[in-house]
Amino acid sequence: MRVQEGVRKAITEFELKAQDMDTPADSIMFTIFQSPRHGTIDEVRRGPTLTFTMADLYENRISYNHDGSNTLEDSFLFTVSDGTNALFIVEQGTELSTTSAPQRFDITILPVDDGTPRIITNLGLSYLEYLDDQVSVFKDQHERKRQRLIFANIHLECV
Repeated sequence: MRVQEGVRKAITEFELKAQDMDTPADSIMFTIFQSPRHGTIDEVRRGPTLTFTMADLYENRISYNHDGSNTLEDSFLFTVSDGTNALFIVEQGTELSTTSAPQRFDITILPVDDGTPRIITNLGLSYLEYLDDQVSVFKDQHERKRQRLIFANIHLECV
């Protein structure tokens, strides 16, 4: 799943899905084994949650809420149960495996440029001249005669 930094995004059945032919969706229970480090898993009515059902996913009631930190990835570990069996089948590509081990749900964080630009100024600058595609800085015209200071570039820094 991909989510923008600092944003809440619904987890849908297209990103996380469990099926059991003899169990209704509201009885297929996901349990978070290890919570995300840079956000929370939220249920619309209850807020942060450690359990939800497949029906909750179908109804878009479950979301990941990123905390706004400057991170590029997050994840959580979960197990799934139909209330009867502790084992479940994991489908990875064309391979099927039976397990009860927690599974990892990966989240990619899309960064936002939220730094405040800061202009760095030189309060001693009083004379600026362009010579041969370079910038020459002098305190006054007399200094220009005594000494040439040449700077290749001047920049704007974001902090």
